[in-house]
Amino acid sequence: MHLSHFDDCVRSPLATAGAPATVLLVEDERAVRVSLARYLQSVGYHVVQAFDVDQAIAATERHDFAAAVLDVGLPDPAGLGRSGLDVLTRMCSRRPGRPPTPTPTLIVFTGYALTPEQQAFVRSHGARIMTKPTEYRVLVDHLNARPDSPYAA
Repeated sequence: MHLSHFDDCVRSPLATAGAPATVLLVEDERAVRVSLARYLQSVGYHVVQAFDVDQAIAATERHDFAAAVLDVGLPDPAGLGRSGLDVLTRMCSRRPGRPPTPTPTLIVFTGYALTPEQQAFVRSHGARIMTKPTEYRVLVDHLNARPDSPYAA
């Protein structure tokens, strides 16, 4: 993972338009999660971190997120074979008893090649796929991408 210099990145338009935008960062590798969280915070995001499927799903029940960065290969404490793709599904579902919220910007951030079926599944949920390692500023460019940008899903 390449940790870019913090001042190489343009600040998030979402994060500078008032209150910081909140990003769910789901990554089981502690060093990657901590360094990426610090980088996102340095460019103006508020970051909620999770390291397994249960933590990530619990976070989606407590918070509304402007964006999410989801690893695919995550520990599943319940032993049900769930992954970051299950978190993606949860983030795209309406939650009973809660008002509708804008669809968050979703990035599936994985160190492994996804099967064609997984790629189609991710794209059907409007998410972007990024492969590790990548420079953090590029990931932030994806978070900030407008629908007509080359980074759009």
